[in-house]
Amino acid sequence: MVEARSIRIVTEGERSARITDVKSGELIKGVKRVVMEITPKGRKCSLEFLDAQLEGEFLAPGASAGVQIIAIERSRQIEHHGWTPQHDAQHKFGELAQVGACYAKYAASQESHEQGDSTPLYNPFKAGDWPASWNRDYWRPSTDPARNLAKAGALIAADLDRRAFLTVK
Repeated sequence: MVEARSIRIVTEGERSARITDVKSGELIKGVKRVVMEITPKGRKCSLEFLDAQLEGEFLAPGASAGVQIIAIERSRQIEHHGWTPQHDAQHKFGELAQVGACYAKYAASQESHEQGDSTPLYNPFKAGDWPASWNRDYWRPSTDPARNLAKAGALIAADLDRRAFLTVK
């Protein structure tokens, strides 16, 4: 069974909440509920797993902590922003995957920077990686590399959801 003694959820505007004594399947429901309660619409939040033993299963047998974090972020995107597969169906040219790659590259450059690499942080606009059809205001990287990886994974999951939606449709 998975147990995390404490999970802290922090939003822009410095609101925060803490969930304690979390067990297995309760995590996703509890975190989603708290995120929706304390995060103003259009604002960002981050999750910190404190004293966690994340060896078990939250969503599916064998699902790792990383998969859980991506699933939580994807749920937040859908519920908080309305970015459903139906909405995402309009992105026909790989934009979701492109933006996901931008967040992943930024997280990688943050990690390198933290290790003393003097190379400037990745900039998707200078690199020409940002989709031309997307507003630059959607680029909102976090100072936390793990948060950027969660966004990257959720955007790639969104592209997979979009493809599945179009196949079923």
